Amino acid sequence: MFSCLGFSACQNSSVCIFPYLSSPGLGRGRTLKRASSFDDMALLCSMYSEVELFIWLQNKFPPINLMEQQAALARKDVIASYINLGLKEAESLRLKHSYIQRDVLLRSTWEEEQADLAARDGLETDDDSDEEEADDESELRNSFVQ
Repeated sequence: MFSCLGFSACQNSSVCIFPYLSSPGLGRGRTLKRASSFDDMALLCSMYSEVELFIWLQNKFPPINLMEQQAALARKDVIASYINLGLKEAESLRLKHSYIQRDVLLRSTWEEEQADLAARDGLETDDDSDEEEADDESELRNSFVQ
């Protein structure tokens, strides 16, 4: 399938590389914007990785489309500047995930599980002691009968 480009016909390699070979140039579906949350920062980082991969593929497998390469380099610079701005303003970025709330939830869940285990262990211990008492009583009866 992609053997002329140095790739084997393996299904996994074709799935990974096909989006970059199916249409010329970078996808222009996502608009660039400054990060207002940590999710936006993650999106910018993934976009930066995609652009780096595109540039690497352009250089690895000529012929190079200079217009596309220049557009990718410009996009890479813009994304890098937005990432740097986001890092400078990291204190003001929104965080949709609260580690404190998660910790409180995990701690309460753990305490409930421990209480359930303790209650279950207490019941098993009571059941075991009841069985032991019954065994002791039957041994006593058997000793008197003999």
